[in-house]
Amino acid sequence: MSQSSASRLGTILVVGAFLAFCLVWWNRSLNPTIAGDLFHAMAYRHGLLPYRDFYFAVPPGMFLLGVGIPAVFGDHLIAFWAVGLTLRALAVAVLYRWLRREFHFAVAGCAVLTGAIVSCGDITDSPYFYHHIALAFATLGAAALAAALESRKTRRALAWAFAAGILLGLNALIKQTTGIFITAAVAGWAAVCLWRSGERSALLRLTGAGAAGFVLPWSMTLVWLLRAGVIGTFFDSVFIGGIRAKGTPLATLLRPIIVTASHADLREPALLALAILGAALLLRWRAAGAIARAAPFIALAILACAAFATLFGLLGPESRLLGLAACYLALIGNLAVALRCLWRTPSRRTVQIGLLASLGFGSAYSMSISWPAFEVMVFPGLPLLIALAFSASGSARHLARQAVFAGCVAAVIAISAHKAVHPGGFGVWEEPPIATSDTPPALPQLAGFVLNRGTARFYDVTTSLIREHSRGDERIFTYPVMPVFYALADRLPVTFALSHLLDVCPDPIAAADGARLLDSPPAVMVVQRLPEQFYLNSEALFRAGHRSGQREIQRALAVLGPRYRLVGTATSPGNGVPIDIWALKR
Repeated sequence: MSQSSASRLGTILVVGAFLAFCLVWWNRSLNPTIAGDLFHAMAYRHGLLPYRDFYFAVPPGMFLLGVGIPAVFGDHLIAFWAVGLTLRALAVAVLYRWLRREFHFAVAGCAVLTGAIVSCGDITDSPYFYHHIALAFATLGAAALAAALESRKTRRALAWAFAAGILLGLNALIKQTTGIFITAAVAGWAAVCLWRSGERSALLRLTGAGAAGFVLPWSMTLVWLLRAGVIGTFFDSVFIGGIRAKGTPLATLLRPIIVTASHADLREPALLALAILGAALLLRWRAAGAIARAAPFIALAILACAAFATLFGLLGPESRLLGLAACYLALIGNLAVALRCLWRTPSRRTVQIGLLASLGFGSAYSMSISWPAFEVMVFPGLPLLIALAFSASGSARHLARQAVFAGCVAAVIAISAHKAVHPGGFGVWEEPPIATSDTPPALPQLAGFVLNRGTARFYDVTTSLIREHSRGDERIFTYPVMPVFYALADRLPVTFALSHLLDVCPDPIAAADGARLLDSPPAVMVVQRLPEQFYLNSEALFRAGHRSGQREIQRALAVLGPRYRLVGTATSPGNGVPIDIWALKR
Protein backbone atom coordinates (compact mmCIF):
# COMPACT_ATOMS: atom_id res chain seq x y z
CA MET A 1 0.00 0.00 0.00
CA SER A 2 1.35 3.43 -0.94
CA GLN A 3 1.97 6.16 1.63
CA SER A 4 -0.94 8.26 0.32
CA SER A 5 -3.33 5.29 0.44
CA ALA A 6 -2.22 4.43 3.97
CA SER A 7 -2.72 8.04 5.03
CA ARG A 8 -6.23 8.15 3.57
CA LEU A 9 -7.13 4.84 5.20
CA GLY A 10 -5.79 6.06 8.53
CA THR A 11 -7.82 9.25 8.24
CA ILE A 12 -11.00 7.28 7.55
CA LEU A 13 -10.37 4.95 10.50
CA VAL A 14 -9.58 7.74 12.97
CA VAL A 15 -12.51 9.94 11.93
CA GLY A 16 -14.82 6.92 11.81
CA ALA A 17 -13.85 5.86 15.33
CA PHE A 18 -14.34 9.41 16.62
CA LEU A 19 -17.78 9.71 15.01
CA ALA A 20 -18.76 6.28 16.33
CA PHE A 21 -17.96 7.52 19.84
CA CYS A 22 -19.89 10.79 19.34
CA LEU A 23 -22.97 9.22 17.77
CA VAL A 24 -23.62 7.27 20.98
CA TRP A 25 -24.45 10.47 22.89
CA TRP A 26 -24.69 13.41 20.48
CA ASN A 27 -28.53 13.71 20.44
CA ARG A 28 -29.31 12.06 23.79
CA SER A 29 -29.27 15.13 26.02
CA LEU A 30 -30.32 18.76 25.71
CA ASN A 31 -29.37 21.37 28.26
CA PRO A 32 -31.62 24.49 27.99
CA THR A 33 -28.79 26.78 29.08
CA ILE A 34 -26.65 26.03 25.99
CA ALA A 35 -29.32 25.13 23.41
CA GLY A 36 -30.33 28.64 22.41
CA ASP A 37 -28.85 28.64 18.91
CA LEU A 38 -32.29 28.71 17.28
CA PHE A 39 -32.86 32.09 18.92
CA HIS A 40 -30.51 33.82 16.49
CA ALA A 41 -32.56 32.87 13.43
CA MET A 42 -35.79 33.84 15.19
CA ALA A 43 -34.34 37.17 16.30
CA TYR A 44 -33.12 37.95 12.79
CA ARG A 45 -36.60 37.26 11.37
CA HIS A 46 -37.99 39.77 13.88
CA GLY A 47 -35.41 42.36 12.84
CA LEU A 48 -33.26 42.05 15.95
CA LEU A 49 -29.49 42.41 15.80
CA PRO A 50 -26.85 41.60 18.41
CA TYR A 51 -25.30 44.49 20.36
CA ARG A 52 -28.24 46.75 19.41
CA ASP A 53 -31.27 44.71 20.45
CA PHE A 54 -29.75 42.10 22.74
CA TYR A 55 -26.47 41.71 24.59
CA PHE A 56 -23.85 39.54 22.92
CA ALA A 57 -20.52 39.09 24.71
CA VAL A 58 -18.62 37.49 21.81
CA PRO A 59 -17.99 38.43 18.16
CA PRO A 60 -20.93 37.81 15.81
CA GLY A 61 -19.67 34.57 14.27
CA MET A 62 -22.10 32.34 16.17
CA PHE A 63 -24.97 34.72 15.39
CA LEU A 64 -24.18 34.60 11.67
CA LEU A 65 -23.98 30.81 11.78
CA GLY A 66 -27.23 30.80 13.72
CA VAL A 67 -28.90 32.71 10.90
CA GLY A 68 -27.26 30.75 8.08
CA ILE A 69 -27.77 27.17 9.26
CA PRO A 70 -31.60 27.40 9.56
CA ALA A 71 -31.70 29.19 6.21
CA VAL A 72 -30.28 26.00 4.67
CA PHE A 73 -31.67 23.24 6.90
CA GLY A 74 -34.75 24.83 8.49
CA ASP A 75 -35.49 25.55 12.14
CA HIS A 76 -34.16 22.28 13.53
CA LEU A 77 -31.70 22.34 16.40
CA ILE A 78 -30.29 18.99 15.32
CA ALA A 79 -28.93 20.73 12.20
CA PHE A 80 -26.67 22.85 14.42
CA TRP A 81 -25.48 19.69 16.16
CA ALA A 82 -24.72 18.06 12.79
CA VAL A 83 -22.76 21.09 11.54
CA GLY A 84 -20.77 21.21 14.77
CA LEU A 85 -19.98 17.51 14.64
CA THR A 86 -18.91 17.82 11.00
CA LEU A 87 -16.50 20.65 11.83
CA ARG A 88 -15.03 18.66 14.70
CA ALA A 89 -14.57 15.59 12.49
CA LEU A 90 -12.86 17.76 9.88
CA ALA A 91 -10.47 19.14 12.51
CA VAL A 92 -9.70 15.58 13.66
CA ALA A 93 -8.94 14.53 10.07
CA VAL A 94 -6.67 17.52 9.42
CA LEU A 95 -4.79 17.11 12.71
CA TYR A 96 -4.24 13.40 12.00
CA ARG A 97 -2.77 14.10 8.56
CA TRP A 98 -0.58 16.83 10.05
CA LEU A 99 0.78 14.55 12.78
CA ARG A 100 1.09 11.72 10.27
CA ARG A 101 3.80 13.69 8.46
CA GLU A 102 5.91 13.79 11.64
CA PHE A 103 5.09 10.46 13.35
CA HIS A 104 4.22 6.85 12.54
CA PHE A 105 0.61 6.48 11.37
CA ALA A 106 -0.34 4.29 14.36
CA VAL A 107 1.15 6.82 16.78
CA ALA A 108 -0.66 9.69 15.08
CA GLY A 109 -3.93 7.76 15.06
CA CYS A 110 -3.79 6.79 18.73
CA ALA A 111 -2.78 10.32 19.75
CA VAL A 112 -5.46 12.14 17.78
CA LEU A 113 -8.25 9.72 18.68
CA THR A 114 -7.39 9.89 22.38
CA GLY A 115 -7.23 13.68 22.35
CA ALA A 116 -10.48 14.03 20.41
CA ILE A 117 -12.38 11.70 22.75
CA VAL A 118 -10.99 13.29 25.91
CA SER A 119 -12.00 16.72 24.57
CA CYS A 120 -15.65 15.55 24.66
CA GLY A 121 -15.57 14.90 28.40
CA ASP A 122 -16.71 18.30 29.61
CA ILE A 123 -20.27 18.19 30.95
CA THR A 124 -21.14 21.47 29.20
CA ASP A 125 -20.04 19.98 25.89
CA SER A 126 -22.46 19.70 23.00
CA PRO A 127 -21.63 18.97 19.35
CA TYR A 128 -22.19 22.66 18.54
CA PHE A 129 -20.40 24.04 21.61
CA TYR A 130 -18.87 27.32 20.48
CA HIS A 131 -15.51 26.49 22.06
CA HIS A 132 -15.23 23.49 19.74
CA ILE A 133 -16.31 25.55 16.73
CA ALA A 134 -13.59 28.10 17.45
CA LEU A 135 -10.92 25.42 17.97
CA ALA A 136 -11.94 23.64 14.77
CA PHE A 137 -11.33 26.81 12.73
CA ALA A 138 -8.09 27.45 14.64
CA THR A 139 -6.81 23.92 13.94
CA LEU A 140 -7.63 24.22 10.24
CA GLY A 141 -5.95 27.63 10.11
CA ALA A 142 -2.78 26.45 11.84
CA ALA A 143 -2.59 23.43 9.51
CA ALA A 144 -2.84 25.78 6.52
CA LEU A 145 -0.04 27.87 8.03
CA ALA A 146 2.03 24.70 8.41
CA ALA A 147 1.52 24.00 4.71
CA ALA A 148 2.58 27.56 3.90
CA LEU A 149 5.81 27.12 5.87
CA GLU A 150 6.49 23.79 4.15
CA SER A 151 6.10 25.34 0.68
CA ARG A 152 7.39 28.83 1.48
CA LYS A 153 9.70 28.86 -1.54
CA THR A 154 6.83 28.25 -3.96
CA ARG A 155 3.83 30.28 -5.08
CA ARG A 156 1.49 27.93 -3.28
CA ALA A 157 2.77 29.32 0.01
CA LEU A 158 0.88 32.58 -0.50
CA ALA A 159 -2.38 30.73 -1.11
CA TRP A 160 -1.87 28.62 1.99
CA ALA A 161 -1.03 31.69 4.09
CA PHE A 162 -4.11 33.48 2.75
CA ALA A 163 -6.27 30.46 3.64
CA ALA A 164 -4.68 30.32 7.09
CA GLY A 165 -5.54 33.98 7.63
CA ILE A 166 -9.18 33.42 6.65
CA LEU A 167 -9.56 30.42 8.96
CA LEU A 168 -7.86 32.14 11.90
CA GLY A 169 -10.06 35.17 11.23
CA LEU A 170 -13.15 32.94 11.40
CA ASN A 171 -11.86 31.55 14.68
CA ALA A 172 -11.60 35.12 16.01
CA LEU A 173 -15.17 35.81 14.85
CA ILE A 174 -16.40 32.95 17.04
CA LYS A 175 -14.55 33.77 20.28
CA GLN A 176 -12.33 36.76 20.91
CA THR A 177 -9.96 35.07 23.37
CA THR A 178 -9.13 32.19 21.03
CA GLY A 179 -8.82 34.69 18.20
CA ILE A 180 -6.27 36.75 20.11
CA PHE A 181 -4.17 34.09 21.83
CA ILE A 182 -4.14 31.36 19.19
CA THR A 183 -3.45 33.76 16.32
CA ALA A 184 -0.66 35.41 18.31
CA ALA A 185 0.82 32.02 19.24
CA VAL A 186 0.91 30.41 15.79
CA ALA A 187 1.65 33.56 13.78
CA GLY A 188 4.31 34.57 16.29
CA TRP A 189 5.94 31.15 16.08
CA ALA A 190 6.00 31.23 12.28
CA ALA A 191 7.47 34.74 12.27
CA VAL A 192 10.22 33.83 14.75
CA CYS A 193 11.19 30.73 12.75
CA LEU A 194 11.41 32.63 9.46
CA TRP A 195 13.36 35.47 11.10
CA ARG A 196 15.85 33.11 12.75
CA SER A 197 16.42 31.23 9.49
CA GLY A 198 17.15 34.52 7.70
CA GLU A 199 14.18 34.25 5.32
CA ARG A 200 13.05 37.87 5.71
CA SER A 201 11.45 38.10 2.27
CA ALA A 202 9.39 34.95 2.92
CA LEU A 203 8.37 36.42 6.27
CA LEU A 204 7.09 39.59 4.59
CA ARG A 205 5.25 37.71 1.83
CA LEU A 206 3.56 35.22 4.12
CA THR A 207 2.71 37.89 6.69
CA GLY A 208 1.08 40.00 4.00
CA ALA A 209 -0.92 37.08 2.60
CA GLY A 210 -1.97 35.88 6.05
CA ALA A 211 -2.97 39.36 7.19
CA ALA A 212 -5.02 39.85 4.02
CA GLY A 213 -6.83 36.58 4.67
CA PHE A 214 -7.49 37.48 8.31
CA VAL A 215 -8.83 40.89 7.38
CA LEU A 216 -11.23 39.53 4.74
CA PRO A 217 -13.93 38.02 7.02
CA TRP A 218 -13.43 40.75 9.59
CA SER A 219 -13.74 43.60 7.10
CA MET A 220 -16.98 42.13 5.74
CA THR A 221 -18.32 41.73 9.27
CA LEU A 222 -17.28 45.22 10.37
CA VAL A 223 -18.90 46.77 7.30
CA TRP A 224 -22.13 44.95 8.16
CA LEU A 225 -21.92 46.15 11.78
CA LEU A 226 -21.16 49.69 10.63
CA ARG A 227 -24.13 49.76 8.27
CA ALA A 228 -26.33 48.42 11.07
CA GLY A 229 -25.12 51.23 13.33
CA VAL A 230 -23.80 48.93 16.06
CA ILE A 231 -20.04 49.16 15.55
CA GLY A 232 -19.53 51.12 18.78
CA THR A 233 -21.65 48.83 20.93
CA PHE A 234 -19.95 45.83 19.32
CA PHE A 235 -16.50 46.91 20.51
CA ASP A 236 -17.87 47.85 23.93
CA SER A 237 -19.69 44.53 24.41
CA VAL A 238 -16.96 42.24 23.08
CA PHE A 239 -13.73 43.90 24.18
CA ILE A 240 -14.83 45.85 27.26
CA GLY A 241 -18.07 44.60 28.79
CA GLY A 242 -17.52 40.94 27.99
CA ILE A 243 -14.02 41.02 29.48
CA ARG A 244 -15.17 43.02 32.51
CA ALA A 245 -17.74 40.32 33.35
CA LYS A 246 -14.87 37.85 33.88
CA GLY A 247 -13.23 40.08 36.49
CA THR A 248 -10.20 42.36 36.32
CA PRO A 249 -7.78 41.79 33.40
CA LEU A 250 -5.04 40.59 35.75
CA ALA A 251 -7.37 38.20 37.58
CA THR A 252 -8.56 36.85 34.23
CA LEU A 253 -5.04 36.26 32.89
CA LEU A 254 -3.93 34.59 36.12
CA ARG A 255 -7.13 32.57 36.61
CA PRO A 256 -5.45 29.25 35.62
CA ILE A 257 -3.06 29.65 38.56
CA ILE A 258 -5.22 31.44 41.16
CA VAL A 259 -8.33 29.28 40.85
CA THR A 260 -6.33 26.04 40.61
CA ALA A 261 -4.48 26.87 43.81
CA SER A 262 -7.73 27.59 45.68
CA HIS A 263 -9.76 24.56 44.52
CA ALA A 264 -8.87 21.08 45.78
CA ASP A 265 -10.72 19.41 42.90
CA LEU A 266 -8.36 21.21 40.50
CA ARG A 267 -5.16 20.88 42.53
CA GLU A 268 -5.22 17.07 42.40
CA PRO A 269 -5.32 16.76 38.59
CA ALA A 270 -2.77 19.58 38.30
CA LEU A 271 -0.37 17.68 40.58
CA LEU A 272 -0.97 14.48 38.61
CA ALA A 273 -0.13 16.32 35.39
CA LEU A 274 3.06 17.74 36.91
CA ALA A 275 4.05 14.25 38.09
CA ILE A 276 3.60 12.82 34.60
CA LEU A 277 5.58 15.66 33.04
CA GLY A 278 8.32 15.19 35.65
CA ALA A 279 8.54 11.50 34.83
CA ALA A 280 8.76 12.30 31.13
CA LEU A 281 11.66 14.69 31.73
CA LEU A 282 13.51 12.09 33.79
CA LEU A 283 13.06 9.45 31.11
CA ARG A 284 14.62 11.81 28.56
CA TRP A 285 17.54 12.83 30.78
CA ARG A 286 20.77 11.99 28.96
CA ALA A 287 23.27 13.44 31.44
CA ALA A 288 26.04 11.27 32.91
CA GLY A 289 26.40 10.20 36.52
CA ALA A 290 24.66 8.06 39.10
CA ILE A 291 21.60 10.31 39.33
CA ALA A 292 21.15 10.17 35.57
CA ARG A 293 21.44 6.37 35.60
CA ALA A 294 18.81 6.25 38.33
CA ALA A 295 16.48 8.61 36.45
CA PRO A 296 14.47 5.84 34.70
CA PHE A 297 13.82 4.15 38.04
CA ILE A 298 12.76 7.43 39.63
CA ALA A 299 10.47 7.99 36.66
CA LEU A 300 9.06 4.49 37.10
CA ALA A 301 8.24 5.27 40.73
CA ILE A 302 6.49 8.48 39.70
CA LEU A 303 4.52 6.66 37.02
CA ALA A 304 3.54 4.00 39.56
CA CYS A 305 2.12 6.71 41.81
CA ALA A 306 0.35 8.22 38.81
CA ALA A 307 -1.06 4.79 37.92
CA PHE A 308 -2.33 4.41 41.49
CA ALA A 309 -4.08 7.77 41.19
CA THR A 310 -5.39 6.72 37.79
CA LEU A 311 -7.07 3.68 39.36
CA PHE A 312 -9.08 6.05 41.50
CA GLY A 313 -10.00 7.90 38.33
CA LEU A 314 -11.35 4.66 36.87
CA LEU A 315 -13.21 3.44 39.95
CA GLY A 316 -16.38 5.20 38.89
CA PRO A 317 -17.82 7.49 36.25
CA GLU A 318 -18.13 10.33 38.77
CA SER A 319 -14.41 11.08 38.64
CA ARG A 320 -12.96 13.62 36.20
CA LEU A 321 -9.40 13.17 37.44
CA LEU A 322 -7.93 11.92 34.17
CA GLY A 323 -9.77 14.42 31.98
CA LEU A 324 -8.74 17.39 34.10
CA ALA A 325 -5.15 16.12 34.39
CA ALA A 326 -5.07 16.01 30.58
CA CYS A 327 -6.08 19.68 30.56
CA TYR A 328 -3.08 20.68 32.65
CA LEU A 329 -0.86 18.42 30.56
CA ALA A 330 -2.00 20.22 27.41
CA LEU A 331 -1.45 23.63 28.97
CA ILE A 332 1.95 23.09 30.59
CA GLY A 333 3.32 20.42 28.25
CA ASN A 334 2.74 22.34 25.03
CA LEU A 335 4.34 25.44 26.50
CA ALA A 336 7.39 23.37 27.46
CA VAL A 337 7.61 21.80 23.98
CA ALA A 338 7.28 25.18 22.26
CA LEU A 339 10.04 26.68 24.41
CA ARG A 340 12.24 23.64 23.78
CA CYS A 341 11.77 23.98 20.02
CA LEU A 342 12.48 27.70 20.26
CA TRP A 343 15.78 26.93 21.96
CA ARG A 344 16.87 24.59 19.16
CA THR A 345 18.26 25.45 15.76
CA PRO A 346 15.35 25.71 13.30
CA SER A 347 14.80 22.63 11.13
CA ARG A 348 11.80 21.44 9.16
CA ARG A 349 10.67 19.10 11.94
CA THR A 350 11.39 21.59 14.72
CA VAL A 351 9.33 24.24 12.94
CA GLN A 352 6.36 21.88 12.55
CA ILE A 353 6.51 20.50 16.10
CA GLY A 354 6.88 24.01 17.49
CA LEU A 355 3.90 25.22 15.48
CA LEU A 356 1.78 22.34 16.79
CA ALA A 357 2.90 23.10 20.35
CA SER A 358 2.15 26.81 19.93
CA LEU A 359 -1.32 25.92 18.67
CA GLY A 360 -1.84 23.55 21.60
CA PHE A 361 -0.70 26.07 24.20
CA GLY A 362 -2.65 28.96 22.67
CA SER A 363 -5.80 26.84 22.55
CA ALA A 364 -5.46 25.56 26.11
CA TYR A 365 -4.58 28.94 27.61
CA SER A 366 -7.33 30.85 25.80
CA MET A 367 -9.84 28.40 27.29
CA SER A 368 -8.28 28.30 30.76
CA ILE A 369 -8.86 32.00 31.40
CA SER A 370 -12.58 31.21 31.39
CA TRP A 371 -12.08 28.24 33.74
CA PRO A 372 -8.69 26.67 34.54
CA ALA A 373 -9.49 23.14 33.39
CA PHE A 374 -12.28 21.67 31.29
CA GLU A 375 -11.77 18.92 28.77
CA VAL A 376 -12.41 20.96 25.62
CA MET A 377 -8.99 22.59 26.03
CA VAL A 378 -7.02 19.36 25.44
CA PHE A 379 -7.63 19.55 21.69
CA PRO A 380 -5.46 19.91 19.68
CA GLY A 381 -2.56 20.08 22.16
CA LEU A 382 -2.81 16.71 23.91
CA PRO A 383 -2.35 14.62 20.71
CA LEU A 384 1.07 16.21 20.12
CA LEU A 385 2.23 15.33 23.64
CA ILE A 386 1.01 11.75 23.26
CA ALA A 387 2.80 11.39 19.92
CA LEU A 388 6.04 12.79 21.36
CA ALA A 389 5.81 10.44 24.34
CA PHE A 390 5.28 7.45 22.03
CA SER A 391 8.38 8.51 20.09
CA ALA A 392 10.61 8.71 23.15
CA SER A 393 14.14 7.41 22.65
CA GLY A 394 16.71 6.02 25.04
CA SER A 395 16.92 2.94 27.23
CA ALA A 396 13.49 3.51 28.78
CA ARG A 397 11.58 3.89 25.52
CA HIS A 398 9.74 0.55 25.87
CA LEU A 399 8.59 1.48 29.37
CA ALA A 400 7.52 4.90 28.16
CA ARG A 401 5.50 3.53 25.25
CA GLN A 402 3.72 1.00 27.44
CA ALA A 403 2.92 3.69 30.00
CA VAL A 404 1.63 6.07 27.32
CA PHE A 405 -0.56 3.42 25.71
CA ALA A 406 -1.96 2.43 29.10
CA GLY A 407 -2.66 6.08 29.85
CA CYS A 408 -4.47 6.54 26.54
CA VAL A 409 -6.65 3.48 27.16
CA ALA A 410 -7.39 4.61 30.72
CA ALA A 411 -8.33 8.12 29.58
CA VAL A 412 -10.66 6.86 26.84
CA ILE A 413 -12.37 4.44 29.24
CA ALA A 414 -12.73 7.10 31.95
CA ILE A 415 -14.14 9.73 29.58
CA SER A 416 -16.51 7.25 27.94
CA ALA A 417 -17.85 6.11 31.31
CA HIS A 418 -18.27 9.68 32.50
CA LYS A 419 -20.00 10.74 29.27
CA ALA A 420 -22.46 7.86 29.48
CA VAL A 421 -23.55 8.90 32.97
CA HIS A 422 -23.16 12.68 32.57
CA PRO A 423 -23.92 13.46 28.91
CA GLY A 424 -24.49 17.17 29.41
CA GLY A 425 -25.33 19.99 31.76
CA PHE A 426 -24.37 23.39 33.02
CA GLY A 427 -24.65 25.10 36.38
CA VAL A 428 -27.49 23.49 38.32
CA TRP A 429 -28.85 21.51 35.35
CA GLU A 430 -27.36 18.04 34.80
CA GLU A 431 -28.83 15.65 32.25
CA PRO A 432 -29.62 12.05 33.30
CA PRO A 433 -27.58 9.11 31.90
CA ILE A 434 -28.00 8.42 28.19
CA ALA A 435 -29.39 4.97 29.00
CA THR A 436 -32.59 6.73 30.14
CA SER A 437 -33.00 8.65 26.87
CA ASP A 438 -35.92 7.04 25.05
CA THR A 439 -38.41 9.85 24.34
CA PRO A 440 -38.46 12.09 21.23
CA PRO A 441 -39.77 15.61 22.03
CA ALA A 442 -43.04 16.58 20.35
CA LEU A 443 -41.75 19.98 19.21
CA PRO A 444 -40.78 20.03 15.51
CA GLN A 445 -37.75 22.24 16.24
CA LEU A 446 -36.35 19.41 18.38
CA ALA A 447 -36.92 16.63 15.86
CA GLY A 448 -33.99 14.23 15.81
CA PHE A 449 -33.37 14.29 19.57
CA VAL A 450 -34.11 11.34 21.83
CA LEU A 451 -34.20 12.56 25.43
CA ASN A 452 -34.92 11.44 28.93
CA ARG A 453 -38.70 11.41 29.43
CA GLY A 454 -38.56 14.17 32.05
CA THR A 455 -36.36 16.37 29.87
CA ALA A 456 -38.55 15.91 26.80
CA ARG A 457 -41.66 16.71 28.84
CA PHE A 458 -40.00 19.83 30.27
CA TYR A 459 -39.44 21.26 26.78
CA ASP A 460 -42.89 20.31 25.51
CA VAL A 461 -44.87 21.49 28.55
CA THR A 462 -42.91 24.70 29.17
CA THR A 463 -43.20 25.77 25.53
CA SER A 464 -46.94 25.02 25.60
CA LEU A 465 -47.43 27.07 28.78
CA ILE A 466 -45.56 30.04 27.32
CA ARG A 467 -47.71 29.99 24.19
CA GLU A 468 -50.89 29.53 26.21
CA HIS A 469 -50.28 32.46 28.56
CA SER A 470 -48.76 35.00 26.15
CA ARG A 471 -49.66 36.52 22.80
CA GLY A 472 -47.29 36.56 19.84
CA ASP A 473 -46.57 40.27 20.34
CA GLU A 474 -45.84 39.95 24.07
CA ARG A 475 -42.41 39.44 25.55
CA ILE A 476 -41.26 36.84 28.06
CA PHE A 477 -38.33 36.29 30.42
CA THR A 478 -36.18 33.23 31.17
CA TYR A 479 -33.67 33.23 34.02
CA PRO A 480 -30.77 32.86 34.42
CA VAL A 481 -30.16 31.52 30.90
CA MET A 482 -32.67 29.48 28.87
CA PRO A 483 -32.81 31.26 25.50
CA VAL A 484 -34.03 28.13 23.74
CA PHE A 485 -37.58 28.92 24.90
CA TYR A 486 -37.60 32.26 23.08
CA ALA A 487 -37.17 30.33 19.84
CA LEU A 488 -39.38 27.36 20.69
CA ALA A 489 -42.30 29.60 21.69
CA ASP A 490 -41.50 32.34 19.13
CA ARG A 491 -41.51 35.05 21.80
CA LEU A 492 -38.99 37.88 22.14
CA PRO A 493 -37.13 38.54 25.41
CA VAL A 494 -38.09 41.47 27.61
CA THR A 495 -34.49 41.96 28.82
CA PHE A 496 -31.43 43.11 26.91
CA ALA A 497 -29.29 40.16 28.03
CA LEU A 498 -30.17 36.58 27.14
CA SER A 499 -27.84 35.16 29.78
CA HIS A 500 -27.54 36.63 33.25
CA LEU A 501 -24.73 34.38 34.43
CA LEU A 502 -22.13 36.47 36.21
CA ASP A 503 -19.21 35.52 33.96
CA VAL A 504 -21.19 36.59 30.87
CA CYS A 505 -23.39 39.53 31.85
CA PRO A 506 -21.73 42.69 33.22
CA ASP A 507 -23.22 44.30 36.32
CA PRO A 508 -24.57 47.46 34.61
CA ILE A 509 -26.55 45.39 32.09
CA ALA A 510 -27.88 43.06 34.77
CA ALA A 511 -28.98 46.02 36.89
CA ALA A 512 -30.62 47.68 33.88
CA ASP A 513 -32.46 44.45 33.10
CA GLY A 514 -33.79 44.41 36.65
CA ALA A 515 -35.26 47.85 35.99
CA ARG A 516 -36.69 46.68 32.65
CA LEU A 517 -38.55 43.87 34.39
CA LEU A 518 -40.19 46.38 36.73
CA ASP A 519 -41.02 48.83 33.93
CA SER A 520 -42.35 46.22 31.48
CA PRO A 521 -43.42 43.05 33.30
CA PRO A 522 -43.21 40.10 30.88
CA ALA A 523 -46.26 37.99 30.08
CA VAL A 524 -44.50 34.81 31.22
CA MET A 525 -41.40 34.17 33.31
CA VAL A 526 -39.46 30.89 33.42
CA VAL A 527 -37.27 31.17 36.50
CA GLN A 528 -34.74 28.72 37.84
CA ARG A 529 -34.55 29.32 41.59
CA LEU A 530 -30.79 29.44 42.06
CA PRO A 531 -29.56 28.90 45.62
CA GLU A 532 -27.82 31.73 47.44
CA GLN A 533 -24.56 29.78 47.39
CA PHE A 534 -24.56 29.96 43.58
CA TYR A 535 -24.42 33.76 43.73
CA LEU A 536 -21.84 33.79 46.51
CA ASN A 537 -19.54 31.44 44.61
CA SER A 538 -19.92 33.37 41.35
CA GLU A 539 -19.33 36.71 43.06
CA ALA A 540 -16.20 35.32 44.70
CA LEU A 541 -14.88 34.10 41.33
CA PHE A 542 -15.84 36.99 39.06
CA ARG A 543 -16.50 40.02 41.31
CA ALA A 544 -13.79 39.62 43.96
CA GLY A 545 -16.57 39.00 46.48
CA HIS A 546 -18.46 42.21 45.69
CA ARG A 547 -22.22 42.35 45.18
CA SER A 548 -23.21 41.72 41.55
CA GLY A 549 -25.76 43.49 39.39
CA GLN A 550 -27.70 40.22 39.20
CA ARG A 551 -28.97 41.01 42.72
CA GLU A 552 -31.14 43.71 41.12
CA ILE A 553 -32.87 41.03 39.05
CA GLN A 554 -33.53 39.05 42.22
CA ARG A 555 -35.03 42.16 43.81
CA ALA A 556 -37.20 42.80 40.75
CA LEU A 557 -38.51 39.23 40.79
CA ALA A 558 -39.44 39.59 44.46
CA VAL A 559 -41.30 42.86 43.76
CA LEU A 560 -43.14 41.37 40.76
CA GLY A 561 -44.15 38.18 42.57
CA PRO A 562 -47.66 39.29 43.67
CA ARG A 563 -48.55 40.21 40.07
CA TYR A 564 -48.01 36.67 38.79
CA ARG A 565 -49.59 33.28 39.27
CA LEU A 566 -47.75 29.98 39.16
CA VAL A 567 -48.86 27.95 36.12
CA GLY A 568 -46.19 25.26 36.04
CA THR A 569 -43.23 23.81 37.89
CA ALA A 570 -40.34 21.56 37.01
CA THR A 571 -37.18 20.31 38.64
CA SER A 572 -33.67 20.67 37.24
CA PRO A 573 -32.27 17.16 36.77
CA GLY A 574 -29.21 16.32 38.80
CA ASN A 575 -29.38 18.98 41.50
CA GLY A 576 -33.15 19.23 41.93
CA VAL A 577 -33.26 23.03 41.70
CA PRO A 578 -36.88 24.13 41.10
CA ILE A 579 -37.94 25.86 37.88
CA ASP A 580 -41.13 27.92 38.09
CA ILE A 581 -43.27 29.12 35.18
CA TRP A 582 -45.14 32.30 36.10
CA ALA A 583 -47.93 33.98 34.11
CA LEU A 584 -48.97 37.60 34.50
CA LYS A 585 -52.36 37.97 36.17
CA ARG A 586 -54.83 39.43 33.67
